[in-house]
Amino acid sequence: MESVSAEELLIEEGKSGEISAAFDALKETTVDEGPKYSQKTCRELARAIVCRNYGKTLLELAYLLVIASACDRRTNRYEELFWSSGVARPSAFKGYIQCCQNLPAGIELVENGVTVQTDTESFTVTYSRMPFLSALLEFLMTTIGYADLNEHAEALCGGVPSRAVIGEAANGISRRMYEYLREHLPSAHTQRKTHLLVNFVNDRIGRNSGPDDIDDDALLEFWIDQSSDEDGSDFRTYPSVFQAGVELRKAMAHALNKFRMSGARSIGTDVEAGEVDPGDIEEAAEAIESDMSPLAALAVEPLESIKFLNGRETETATEIAHGPGIAIALSQSVFRNAVFGRAQSRITNALRHKRLTGHLIHEPTEKSYQARLEDYREFAGRLEKLLLAVLHVLAITRRPEAIELAMTIRPDIDFGSLADDTSQEPEWQDSSVISISAVRAAERFYDYAGARAAGNDPLVALMADARKAFRGNARQGFNDDDLKKDEVVDSFAEAVPHLLSLRREVDAFVRFAASQEWDALFDSDTAVFTQQFQLLYGVQHGA
Repeated sequence: MESVSAEELLIEEGKSGEISAAFDALKETTVDEGPKYSQKTCRELARAIVCRNYGKTLLELAYLLVIASACDRRTNRYEELFWSSGVARPSAFKGYIQCCQNLPAGIELVENGVTVQTDTESFTVTYSRMPFLSALLEFLMTTIGYADLNEHAEALCGGVPSRAVIGEAANGISRRMYEYLREHLPSAHTQRKTHLLVNFVNDRIGRNSGPDDIDDDALLEFWIDQSSDEDGSDFRTYPSVFQAGVELRKAMAHALNKFRMSGARSIGTDVEAGEVDPGDIEEAAEAIESDMSPLAALAVEPLESIKFLNGRETETATEIAHGPGIAIALSQSVFRNAVFGRAQSRITNALRHKRLTGHLIHEPTEKSYQARLEDYREFAGRLEKLLLAVLHVLAITRRPEAIELAMTIRPDIDFGSLADDTSQEPEWQDSSVISISAVRAAERFYDYAGARAAGNDPLVALMADARKAFRGNARQGFNDDDLKKDEVVDSFAEAVPHLLSLRREVDAFVRFAASQEWDALFDSDTAVFTQQFQLLYGVQHGA
């Protein structure tokens, strides 16, 4: 893995676009045509903010604002210290403050900083901390805004306020910061769970972990370790571990892509020199920016109003659709989650209703891995029929998305027969002009939607399959009356990329899983899970 820690990757991935822009703006702040803040200061601030380790720091900043106000005896404002002290270095702040005249009572210069004496407390802000606190102030102005910051900072201007006033100002800024971060960072609870898994994997392999280190063995070992914790754990069930592993692997992979691109010196093919292959950029950017999974997209309006997938199909898809390559990389974990995760759910439900028996523990599974693979294969077939039904809708309503969908469903079909070789079409100079030949080809394609002719024409056969799939689908949205509604047809067209993305994931996983031997893995996993279920539920519950 690259010379970047797992913590740094998670810090990067945990930030929203807006908060990332705020950190970038801080890095790009200049003084005298050079950076105002060092890279080290920017990294430390990002870590403190993203990890929510800023509580005491805000109190420290509040005291520095008191000092800053004391330095400007003309206006009693705090801004001048930060804007006029030059590059954010300890020496620059020291020089600026030592030149200030007639500091008020309660403000004393000491060897390593400035001491503020309140009614109940003596607090020293060191020069070495001032660059970091200055960066924090600038970050706050960018994020929560100057007005909100100043609302609390004004109480710190004009003399030395009481310790209670300083504390209340710091707490007010903290509350506003909390509100902002709640919208732009994962919750503290989520972060704690994530770091627990990261630290486990780091300790397991003896180094900083990367996405590939979040593997089947690591997740199983982590579950055994955490589920055995008698003091309670967020990871008592295997599905909770599996989901955390999936999300962590994706987050680290996405963050690593961003790190590679942002850390590269140039675009090119010399990886050793730190360049990024231009062919990788578009794919990485799409993966990073694509926040909504196909299943999530199908579950929100307007697509939700059409029953593309029923409950059982959605549940099956959820087991394997985690983003490109994830299910394959964690294939054994996928089956463990589907088979033994489901078994653990039955155990906990029985326990909740006081119906737990030894049978549920010692013979926990209802299906083997191979049997679950057959379920996935069947689902892939149902997904194919769904796409055919969607094709019929789009073709019969003469929507352009139908053509791309048809080519994707049956890539081996020769669509050249749709071309009009006899047309005398000029060579258009304007790329925005729609080709007459293309329009005519599209019209011929749509005509096939209603064709009933016999013969061996593969396009006719495709449209017949599509029509049959549509007629055999009685779900909400799939009837002739719905096709008369533009908004319904629009939803079908909008669903196409999501359905194709889901199909690619499912087909890729089924092909991969079909090439593996699962019987022996199932037998060994049965022994492991049965033993752990006995430990968790058997002894104390008499099962």
